[in-house]
Amino acid sequence: MFIIYNYMKMKRFLDFFKKEKQVEKEIPSEDVVFNVDNFNKWFNDLNNNAVYAHPGIFLRLDKLSESHITDYLEKCYDIKNGGAFLWSKPTSEMIRIFCDEIREDWRNKLNK
Repeated sequence: MFIIYNYMKMKRFLDFFKKEKQVEKEIPSEDVVFNVDNFNKWFNDLNNNAVYAHPGIFLRLDKLSESHITDYLEKCYDIKNGGAFLWSKPTSEMIRIFCDEIREDWRNKLNK
């Protein structure tokens, strides 16, 4: 019994040092994250791991939604739940403004 007890103590002790430390991913500035060109590059990337975004619906204003933006934040920058308390304005407002900027950019691209 004593051997098993010592073995368990030693195993816990060694496991403590074996655990990989999670490195916090640094979040870029607001200007980088909410940049329309960065969003468009991510949107058109076939390997973006997106749930909703793909090149087939690029410039389809009727298909663009806030789901694309939250997917972009999560997949591109690993920002969950829109990154509450990370921005200069409330997250919902930042996403709405960014969606409007993307719509404007896509309209300009369509009208060229």
